[in-house]
Amino acid sequence: MSNPRTTDNQRVGATLRTLRTRYGYKSPAELATALNKSRQYIYLIETGVRPLPDHLLYHICELLECEPLAIKRPDQEPIPELAHAA
Repeated sequence: MSNPRTTDNQRVGATLRTLRTRYGYKSPAELATALNKSRQYIYLIETGVRPLPDHLLYHICELLECEPLAIKRPDQEPIPELAHAA
């Protein structure tokens, strides 16, 4: 059985990766530069190895002009920015 925390981190990381590319940041390095963080740190968040801390979540949301729930949403809620794209 998988660790629910790891699964949540992976879902949040995958969502972040999707939104990052949708909003024009082609790589974790580009987003990392904009956030003044390391590429490795952003990569670890996107792959679910590290959790996305709330303070960084809000900074990312400012850059991507999205709501925190778009990234850190409960499993049953759709991603607002992506719901119309399908």
